[in-house]
Amino acid sequence: RLAPDLAATAARGLGPRSDVPALLGAADALVLTSDSEGCPNVVLEALAAGTPVVAADVGDIRDMVAPGETGFVVPAGDPDRYVEALCEVIARRDSFAARVAARRQALAERWGVPAMVERTIALWAELARPGAAPPAEPRDAVTPPDPTPLRPTRSP
Repeated sequence: RLAPDLAATAARGLGPRSDVPALLGAADALVLTSDSEGCPNVVLEALAAGTPVVAADVGDIRDMVAPGETGFVVPAGDPDRYVEALCEVIARRDSFAARVAARRQALAERWGVPAMVERTIALWAELARPGAAPPAEPRDAVTPPDPTPLRPTRSP
């Protein structure tokens, strides 16, 4: 719906860059359509650059993106919801940019390196405690791939 003839468009990689924060800051939005994630740094990098995020509801994304404030979290694999959310972000670009900027400090306090290190140390201390329970299964755990190696096939 955004590009009537996608077959006529081309994408070109930018190669190695040293100006990624500036590129993210110049974008209207970051769209992350992953089916599986853990804690995607690109979401934090976009938000730190002042760019709203439209991303799948996988991994820690729901904890990073405040729906309607810093972007939208949509069901994975639902292209119509991605389009709706992206159109909303673009239509209200200035208000989203202001809200993302207002939440930058809170994001740094929760997801910055010092906070992550502190939580990791606390987790290891808890796990090292005698009788500690193992951590819970991740909420979006995926089934590991079949370990059977692929066999080459011959073309006729």
